[in-house]
Amino acid sequence: MMLMKSRSGGSRSGGKAHETVWLWLTAPIAALLAVAAVSELLVEGLLRGTPYFLAQAVGQDVVTLAVALPALVAGAVLARLGSERGRLVWLGVLVYLVYTYAIYAFQVRFNALFLVYVALLGCSLYALIGGLATTDFGGDQGSSGGEDAGGEGRERLPGGHGRVVLPGLVGRGRSGPNLGHRSTERGG
Repeated sequence: MMLMKSRSGGSRSGGKAHETVWLWLTAPIAALLAVAAVSELLVEGLLRGTPYFLAQAVGQDVVTLAVALPALVAGAVLARLGSERGRLVWLGVLVYLVYTYAIYAFQVRFNALFLVYVALLGCSLYALIGGLATTDFGGDQGSSGGEDAGGEGRERLPGGHGRVVLPGLVGRGRSGPNLGHRSTERGG
């Protein structure tokens, strides 16, 4: 499927608005994240478990408040302004949140924040999938080491948005490095 130029000059049919709609999920994610982390730090007896789990949970809440929350918001703001690096930071924090709150939603004993954990997991996963689907990982410059800049190393995601780049997996049999396979030819 070919990329169609939109009337506004963008390279996708949805334009920039389609790419940034996922960024708006940052607001509810940030609010829920602050509620969960602050509550776990301040409310006595909310988390139950072994002393090792409790120490890990407190440390994770501190890192979430001090690093993940500011990075999520800053990444979203920068991505909204068109920064690809900001978008990658935003996506990276979403991966962290999906991992963290999948554990909290499925492994932590049921507590008063269970629905907050589930909402964080759902919103973060939804934003991550949408953000990945609308991210052009190949860039418009073409591939840096492939033979065909628009070619066989890229596959389109369902719905025609975004690309998945598979360097080293497609078309490397002929031109890639010899990874220990013996050649049937005898060199001189």
